Amino acid sequence: MKNIKSVASDFISESNVSVRQTLSQFREHFDSSTILAIGENSHFIKEFFTLRHQIIEFLITECNFDTIAFEFGFSEGLKIDKWIKSKLPLEDLDSLLSHFYYPTEFKATLLWLRNYNQKNKNQITFLGLDVPKNGGSYFPTFHIVADYLQKNSIASSDILKKISDLVEKLDFLSTSQLALNLSNIEKLEHNELKALLLSVYIRLISLQPKLESLTFQTVLHQVKGLMYTNYNANAMADFINEKGLEGDMGAKDQFMAESIDWFLKNSLGKKIILVAHNAHIQKTPVDFDGFISCYPMGQRLAMSYGSGYKAFAITNFAGETSALYPDNEYKFGFKVDKFPLGFPESDSIEFFMRKSGLEEGLLIMNESLELKNHKTIRFDSMYLNTEIQKAFDGIFLIEKSTVSEVVN
Repeated sequence: MKNIKSVASDFISESNVSVRQTLSQFREHFDSSTILAIGENSHFIKEFFTLRHQIIEFLITECNFDTIAFEFGFSEGLKIDKWIKSKLPLEDLDSLLSHFYYPTEFKATLLWLRNYNQKNKNQITFLGLDVPKNGGSYFPTFHIVADYLQKNSIASSDILKKISDLVEKLDFLSTSQLALNLSNIEKLEHNELKALLLSVYIRLISLQPKLESLTFQTVLHQVKGLMYTNYNANAMADFINEKGLEGDMGAKDQFMAESIDWFLKNSLGKKIILVAHNAHIQKTPVDFDGFISCYPMGQRLAMSYGSGYKAFAITNFAGETSALYPDNEYKFGFKVDKFPLGFPESDSIEFFMRKSGLEEGLLIMNESLELKNHKTIRFDSMYLNTEIQKAFDGIFLIEKSTVSEVVN
């Protein structure tokens, strides 16, 4: 590790003490952040969740972070936040997560957050960033929005009934599932739904001087979420059918970035831990063999917050990863397979870190690093091509990964 000693530290990921020592060594990179993103190169990986939980504990207890933001539905996240700040029954958490396909380790993190809040005056806030049901439905957000619109006489019952009738035909549990079932309504109905949602949004904007409040800002953001859900489903369908347009998968990422903006604009917290896939948090375009599918949330946050936004990827050297395949026969619209990982490709950051002597550890990005020949990073069972030093502020490497047990 002699060539990277000043910007790297090894650890034993199974040892909380070892991980905290590494985090303490590079604490200035965390302290200086308003938004600190912690990624993963694949969902449903046990070791990624375990390491990330250790990092979350350190950032909350040592670096004064007061908010944790997950790739989780915005409206659903408001209910999770209420649960971790209350003494509501523990078993209520299961119903709050019933729409969500999640590793068991995710629930452990939520239980830790609730326990922390019960013992400390400085409360940790949970923020969901994503569109409803991660892009699979217009609910529960539409019910919340409709209730507000009715109470304030903003939209007629006829308009709300039209929207309700359409979105009830598109109520699923994931983006891929909704995309695979868009034929549930006719093309003319899709256009009508899009127009109705836009008219509701503009109507709200026109009344903003009268209604301005945190509740108004929340509902306005939720209506945006419905509009982004509508667009994102069509973009996903095109992507699945290999007809996607450049950057089209970025609608969901734009909404997640705007969720951060909503939170900070309304002074609901000061320092945010952001948890999402590496491809969402990176500061560079998501490039699949020359096709840019998405300009991600991280790129947008870096544009808005500059050095206040930092992104740390988590990746793996060996083991197995999860591979997701769209499949309507499964409850959530996709099949999760275990995929064995081969030796890292020679142009990957994983290969560079192992060649430099890191088995497990943290590498801080630095201009002095010779990475011109290492421009890929693992993405599920594949690799993404990107400028690693621009994409991330640091890389956590795990020696061996396993696919977690999932719930639902």
